[in-house]
Order: sequence, then C-alpha cells, then structure tokens
Amino acid sequence: MITTNFLRAFVLLFLVQVASAVPLLGVDELGSTVAVSPRDSHLPTRTVNPAMSNAERLRRGLPLKKPMLRSLRYRQGGPVPSNPVTIYRRGYIQILSAADHSVIGYVSSTPHVFGPAVVTPSTDSALIVRYDVGLALTPPYNLELTNGQGSLASFPDMGLTVGPSALGPDFGPGSFNYGFLSATNPTPKGSTPTVVGSSTAPTLPGESAIFTVDIGDNIQVQWINPDGSSPATYTMYAPSAGYLTATGDVTAYKNAFGNDRIQVLYKFVEVL
Repeated sequence: MITTNFLRAFVLLFLVQVASAVPLLGVDELGSTVAVSPRDSHLPTRTVNPAMSNAERLRRGLPLKKPMLRSLRYRQGGPVPSNPVTIYRRGYIQILSAADHSVIGYVSSTPHVFGPAVVTPSTDSALIVRYDVGLALTPPYNLELTNGQGSLASFPDMGLTVGPSALGPDFGPGSFNYGFLSATNPTPKGSTPTVVGSSTAPTLPGESAIFTVDIGDNIQVQWINPDGSSPATYTMYAPSAGYLTATGDVTAYKNAFGNDRIQVLYKFVEVL
C-alpha cells in the first residue's frame, strides 16, 4: 500500500511538472500566436479585434467573422484656404530611448513584412518625411512620406493604425490598446479613429494628423479617442521584432506584450 501511494504521488508530481512546462498560447501586437510560459499567462489570449476583416484573419490564421457594418467613418475636414502657402521641411524620424535619450536608430524606408514601420540603424536606409509649416497651417501635422518602399509606398502619410490584438481604438490608463506606426491615408486634424486604409491593417481605424514638431524638433504624437478626448500617448519600440507602436498605458502594454518593449521618443532630423 505504501509503495502504491508513493507511485501515485510520484506520477502526480511528474504530471504537474510537465503541465507547468508546456507553453501557453498568447498573441503579439501583430495578432500572431506566440508561446508564453505559465508565469507570463497574463499575456492576452487569442482575442480577435472585431474590426479585423476576414482577409486579415485568414492571413493570420484566425477564425472568420460574420459580415458587419463599419461604424467608424471618414470625416471630412474644415474649409481649406483658397491660396494656402506651402512651405515644407524634410527630414528623418530619429528614435531615442526615453530612459537616457541615446539614439536607437531611425524609422526605416522599408517596413516590416506585415506593414508596420521599423527601425534602421543608419540614415542610408531611413525614411524621409516632410510636413507643411506654411502660414496657413498650424500643428498637428500630417507627415508625408517621400521615399517609402513596399507597402509604405502605397499610402501618402505616416500615422497610427489600431493593432489587430488591441481590444479597440480607446487609449488610456489600464488599457494595453495600441496602434502601429504605419503608412496611412490622411485624416483631418482632430479626427477620431477612422477606417481609411493603411500599410498595416487596411480595415482597422487610424489617424494621420497627430504629429507636432516643437521648437527643439521633438516630435509629439497625440492619439484622439473615439469620444474626442486626447489621452496621454506613449511611443514604444519592440527590439525583437523591430516595429514601432504607441499606447496610452506603458505598464499595461508591457504586461500584455513583454517587458522587452521600451518607451522611445521621436525627433525630427532635418534634411537640407
């Protein structure tokens, strides 16, 4: 009896150890399945953004959805001056560590295979953007792409597009919702998240007129929530994947997708 009980206890202990070693499944920012250890089981489960199209779902191996109507629509901007003055500044978007302001690299002219903007170490392969600082315009600006390659060449402006693993377009405290830095069609200043097409997820909402370049050439990014509010917006970088994102809560975002994600700053480096 003692021997039988001992064997049962040994087998039970073995099964517990095996189960604890089996990776769980979570998703990264691209909506791809990733293996995570049990101690990282706080990572998001395979929740699918309801706005993702069936084509996107098929591409990522996700279950299909029933047809549904889009609720976010493009909003037309206000009146345009009859004779606007156009003055452009051209430059690179430099990526700096928010912790020590060390230079990480530059936004690349060639995107990630799934469309988000990534980092390159050299200006030789960096994206060049331009923005209009004419007297008729005030920030925030649309950053226009001038030398984008691949899917970055298919859309005129830089912007943020809601990521497929986000639970929605609302940024704010306690939420890991995020957007990819990507190429997009233009949206007006102050626009709420709008489906206009992008290099990352053509059927998910985004915004383009969200950039302000200050007197020190620091680039501020300001997301607008669906209710018109302006949440604190933090720019992030995933070194392992190379892509750039933004979120409304750094801690919630890192808890969801990994502590290797780091907060970064953007700086405009003018090209004369």
